[in-house]
Amino acid sequence: MAPSDIVLVPGYWEGPGIWRLVVPGLEKNGFNVTTIKLLSTGTPASESPKSPSMYDDIEVIRKAVEAIVDQGKDVLLVGHSAGAFLGSHALREFTPKARKDAGKPGAVVKLAFVTGALFPPGHEHGAAPFMDVQGDKLFCKAPRDLLFNDIADDKEAQAEVDRLTFQPGFGWDGKVEYAGWTEIPSAYLICEKDACLPPPLQRQIAEAAKTSPIESCDGGHCAPITQPQAVLDFIVKVAKEA
Repeated sequence: MAPSDIVLVPGYWEGPGIWRLVVPGLEKNGFNVTTIKLLSTGTPASESPKSPSMYDDIEVIRKAVEAIVDQGKDVLLVGHSAGAFLGSHALREFTPKARKDAGKPGAVVKLAFVTGALFPPGHEHGAAPFMDVQGDKLFCKAPRDLLFNDIADDKEAQAEVDRLTFQPGFGWDGKVEYAGWTEIPSAYLICEKDACLPPPLQRQIAEAAKTSPIESCDGGHCAPITQPQAVLDFIVKVAKEA
């Protein structure tokens, strides 16, 4: 039986707006949709009481999922970019086995990743070449070229760049302690024009995580914006086959 609810997790810098062109189609297909706002996105590292960490983002996701599965509902969690490992990390309590062992209905029954960054337990994050730290803020370096290279019109691309914000300049790194894809079936959408997470690396990630199916689209890193129909079709297919 297909999950009734879909939880959408954005990556860094983009905020929940990355899903704005996909949500209406999911709702038309009858799904209840929850879009996560990461606590760290748009928050400088100096903000009191402390810099939001990846664990704070994970807790936001955990609470959102808990509120749904505790109603006895099944969930498909979809992660874009960094949202893939953040979302996966939040699900230890919500796997079908964990919920069954606890005698509770409702679980996260499937995962879907859109050019998702996935890491195994024990992985420790370090700086990446596309990161640009400016004081207490962390920006994406050259976002026009890395994130929106598949938009031909410069004005249109700049409008999307202008929607981006920043991450905390420090405190975002940490060790991956859990990965939901080790217990929950998952699927992966490779974005063939991605200049941030190259397609060969995406395929390597997808195969290492034993995702199935592995599909592809003609989009860049922000395919939910530039190829919303392809992303929508992928999510709906995964949900209906869960």
